Amino acid sequence: MEKTHLSRKLFEIFPGLTRAYGQFFITERKGPKLDGYGKTLREAYSENLWNEHLDGKTGLGVIPINEDSKCKWGCLDVDDYSVDIEKISQQFVKKNLLVCRSKSGGAHIFVFLKNL
Repeated sequence: MEKTHLSRKLFEIFPGLTRAYGQFFITERKGPKLDGYGKTLREAYSENLWNEHLDGKTGLGVIPINEDSKCKWGCLDVDDYSVDIEKISQQFVKKNLLVCRSKSGGAHIFVFLKNL
């Protein structure tokens, strides 16, 4: 899939607050955990931020609650680095949840809602 098409798709899949977003800056690796700092930028959340994220330039944190205080998706961060992604993926897919490995080796568990 072409990167610009992928950026567009991710921007559509992860809607959120349009007036702010988060960024994460890695300072060092401590075992499986990446150490760093995050900050919230009070700037427009745009598709171009996904291009930078996919290029590995910045960590992107979309704020899932929109201007109307509604939310279409959410994510749990599991900091258990021994978690068996394959095993929990099979369990959660039956519940319409998506599981993937986080950057530090834990898991992210996503839930998507059909209606706002």
